Amino acid sequence: MSGKQLSGWERNKAENKRQENMRKEHEGSSEHGEFTKACLVQSNTLGKIDTKIHKYFEERDYWVNILRRVVVVIKFLTSGRLASRSTTEKFGTTNNENYLGSLELLAEFDPFLKTHFKTKGNPGKRRVSYMSSITCEEFIKLMAMGIREKFSSEIKNTKYISIVADSTPDISHTDQLTVVLRYVFENSSSVKRWEIMEKSLIRNKIADEPAQLMLKRLSTTIWSATALYNSYDTFKEALKVTVADTAQSPETKAESKGVLQKMLNLENGFILLFWKDFLIQFHKVSQFLQNQSTNVLIAIQLCESLISFVGNIRQKFDKYEEDGKILTKRCDYGLDTK
Repeated sequence: MSGKQLSGWERNKAENKRQENMRKEHEGSSEHGEFTKACLVQSNTLGKIDTKIHKYFEERDYWVNILRRVVVVIKFLTSGRLASRSTTEKFGTTNNENYLGSLELLAEFDPFLKTHFKTKGNPGKRRVSYMSSITCEEFIKLMAMGIREKFSSEIKNTKYISIVADSTPDISHTDQLTVVLRYVFENSSSVKRWEIMEKSLIRNKIADEPAQLMLKRLSTTIWSATALYNSYDTFKEALKVTVADTAQSPETKAESKGVLQKMLNLENGFILLFWKDFLIQFHKVSQFLQNQSTNVLIAIQLCESLISFVGNIRQKFDKYEEDGKILTKRCDYGLDTK
């Protein structure tokens, strides 16, 4: 290093040391102490530059914690189909029902919520507490909107879907329409079982067998009984394929095997044939009775025909038994499942 460079480095070092001494001298002076004290007093009384910002975030976090507890209570009540509130909206009363009552119960173990009730629980009109019926109903609407959007997204991406619509008048004679959507996820294992059933139905339809493309759950409705009867052998074939499919889970294979064994029982074949005829007749009469042009005399005749039908069907035990043997290919009751 040259002497010129060394002298420049030494000058910088000396300057830094001089500034450091000046800073220490200033911090130790009485003037600096007085100004620092005045600044602290002013910040405590008038606030700092970011005081309002800190207050805003504190208040925001406070109400966010309150709303989280409100949402938890609303989710609990709606999932259990419980009424959310009554006409009373005051804490501490005996008839404030499920919504406020659940919040009060939660406050017994939540010091934060308990303090909120004491300070802002019953604020009166035009004061915010987020415990009123308006907040409750708004959250319910938001949840319903989110659920509809979720279902809509899943339905658009699903492969199989069924729609059932029904209506009935309520106590005020206002017709209430109910629409039920059933669907399976694309990555669900039930999709493959559905495809197995569908292929079996299509295969038998091509072979001119009396199979109908009606896939319904086993139940006591006319539609399921008719569909099961018309495609009885097809369903058994599909269940056998599912049982032999190594890609299915053990639970699915066990369930399919159990259903197959039930379908091979003579008892189930007998009941299926009986309910098919029974429900078809009752369904026809029900359709006539719901017709606006049906008068009282026709309704009486239809009801009498049902009484006669029920009396006659009791005499057809042997016929249903023989047809059940043909359907299930079993001659004895009680299938040995060993």
